[in-house]
Amino acid sequence: MNGSRAQEEQLLAHLMRRLREDTLRYIPSAVIPAALSIAGISVFTRVFDPLDYGRYAVVVAVTLIAASLLSGWIQQSVLRYLPRFNAEGRVDEFLVKLLHMIAVVSGTVLVLCFIVFPFMRDRLGAYVHYYHAGVLLVVSEMVFSTLNAAYQAGLKSKESTVFKSASAVLRLALALLFIFFVRRDVIGILLGAACANFLLFFPMLKGLGIAGGAKSLATSFDTGLMRTFAAFGIPMIGWMMCGQLLGLSDRVLIGAFRGSAEAGIYAANYNLVTMGFGLISTPLLTASYPLIMNAWESGDRSKITQVISQFTKYYVIAVVPVVVFTVLFSRELVTILLGSKFREGYTIIPFVTGGVMVWGVSMIGHKGLEIQERTRTLLMLVAISMLVNLSLNLIMIPAFGYQGAAVTTLIGYSIYPVLVFRATRKSIAWLVPWRSIVKTACAGIAMGAVMSAGRFYAGGHLPPVGMLCAAGVIGIACYASLLAAMRELTFRRGWR
Repeated sequence: MNGSRAQEEQLLAHLMRRLREDTLRYIPSAVIPAALSIAGISVFTRVFDPLDYGRYAVVVAVTLIAASLLSGWIQQSVLRYLPRFNAEGRVDEFLVKLLHMIAVVSGTVLVLCFIVFPFMRDRLGAYVHYYHAGVLLVVSEMVFSTLNAAYQAGLKSKESTVFKSASAVLRLALALLFIFFVRRDVIGILLGAACANFLLFFPMLKGLGIAGGAKSLATSFDTGLMRTFAAFGIPMIGWMMCGQLLGLSDRVLIGAFRGSAEAGIYAANYNLVTMGFGLISTPLLTASYPLIMNAWESGDRSKITQVISQFTKYYVIAVVPVVVFTVLFSRELVTILLGSKFREGYTIIPFVTGGVMVWGVSMIGHKGLEIQERTRTLLMLVAISMLVNLSLNLIMIPAFGYQGAAVTTLIGYSIYPVLVFRATRKSIAWLVPWRSIVKTACAGIAMGAVMSAGRFYAGGHLPPVGMLCAAGVIGIACYASLLAAMRELTFRRGWR
């Protein structure tokens, strides 16, 4: 009995150590894209007016929704089933069959989109200009995201980081080259993103060891695997679609009810939050999913509830200082990073930040449902959240514009973790570490108080950038010290 308990504790310690290691490896893949995206937003909001940027934001929202709808089921299935094939020693077979699926699905989408274009031309209005670039971006996102999911599921965190970082660098570089040397048009941002993804296709295949897999495409189709993917992944199409609508439909509705200019202001400020927040949350979430799935498929199942609980704790500890800093200094951040015509939208940042935080923690909490392949339940839960959000948007946006959309974002995102918590109680329970969350919240409040006092007494004597840097350093030091005093952090071995 003691030996079994010791083995379980050893497993848990191993997973915690691997989470820390993979999170650190994934940090560049979040920091570099986020930093470059923020740089791009800063440039683009100065080069283009809110009307043009708003149209670009709407097109990007639609392309992301389309890419998730068309290929999200494959990506989610890769994350779920590659660990199983890996445990069985059949990962190369899996990857070649995956390449076949990518070729069939993306090729079909590309052909159909160009076939239907003549019938849609007159209905697209001003957006017809962006159609072909948007189609290329959809297909490139489908291919890139699916291959990157294979790296994540195979625990190849270093390689995944390299390719995501390379994509971010190429996206911005190609977009700037187009805008400043070809034509001053937001279509260059779309084309830059699409070309960046396509340029990385063959290097990604080589990294997975399937660069020669194209030769066997004619014989690699597996209807059984396709059915397995469909059974698990098709409900996840709905889940991802609802998730995308939950996060992106607001700017489409703002554009419809209030005009593209307001949509542009909202999108620019919203993107600042998601980019900045992703610096911390994305590496942790990216690292956690494959570790949980690999532990489950390897037979290490007795500690899964504790693992999910610990990962939840780590997430909350990591993101609370980001939330506090972003909420307190939202006005200063947009003054530094956005063009003058977009800065009035800083008022949405506290609401969007809160919504993104609770949505992120639910991504860990619902892993128990994914493990059990209860994807229909996941779809139902996110559909409820999305419908509430959409209904509120239809009321709030016409009346209050993008400020109303920000409030409904917080409400919509907050509903989902509550539903997940209730749905997991009778299966792989989401054991929310409430005591740790309360301690972390107290440390965050204290951090905010210290930073607010510093801004009050020293803000007038420092430039905005200097004030933000000083506040961040002092705030993090205060936050970490309080967590250490409350034994939520140990500096010898990282998060406990």
